[in-house]
Amino acid sequence: MVKICVQNVSPNSFHSGWIVLGLLLLVLPLLLWNPYIFAVPCPIKTLTQFPCPTCGSWRSMMALLRLDLATAFYYNPLFVLTAGFATLPAAAALWQWRRGERIQIILDKRGKIAMRLFFSTLIIINEYILLSRGI
Repeated sequence: MVKICVQNVSPNSFHSGWIVLGLLLLVLPLLLWNPYIFAVPCPIKTLTQFPCPTCGSWRSMMALLRLDLATAFYYNPLFVLTAGFATLPAAAALWQWRRGERIQIILDKRGKIAMRLFFSTLIIINEYILLSRGI
């Protein structure tokens, strides 16, 4: 069961989304200035010749920065979904700052198990896609 709670808090109280937003504001200009500043070869693929679930994420992120969603999804579908989920805490932090309301999503035990199964399935499907494309 999923429960969404909205509670009134001080707009300036800490929210984990501020960390995500700060990282985005710090890293995004660096990536636009030098897109390969953090690029390193995948050690798992180098050693085993098999892609890890994050292989292609760098190229996917570069395509997302160019707003080329199709290419980003081709290189690593899981990264595109993860990037979308990563913006949710930042959006919630901005909501809290503007409205003074904290939004929380609370899962019970069955909901947590369902989410773990869902994301585990996504990782397996992503690995299959990466292997089939030879990325």
